[in-house]
Amino acid sequence: MGDKLVVDLAALVNASSALNTISTEFTNTDTVIHEVTASIGDKNETHNLRHAVERVSNSWDVRRAELSEDVSYLSRMAARVAEELGGVDQDLATQLTNSGSAGSNTSNSPRYI
Repeated sequence: MGDKLVVDLAALVNASSALNTISTEFTNTDTVIHEVTASIGDKNETHNLRHAVERVSNSWDVRRAELSEDVSYLSRMAARVAEELGGVDQDLATQLTNSGSAGSNTSNSPRYI
């Protein structure tokens, strides 16, 4: 395996951002459903389609809210892990610099610890 722990902090921050976007989209679904049903209209020939879209939307409201909460939590945790690992990396680099052993970091990037 090796004696190094390599974490791409930028990728972790990007994952956090993407998860936050997904959570926001789950939260904004009601607006999108309203726009879709409004574009379908209320004519007799589109009634079944409109009803089906509304039924699907209403049937998963609770689960969608749960998913949004879970994804939002994952986003916050990914951001926190990146922040904490970045802090640990900085602290270790400072300690190595102060002890004269700074040459052991060969990645040339603060993204990796």
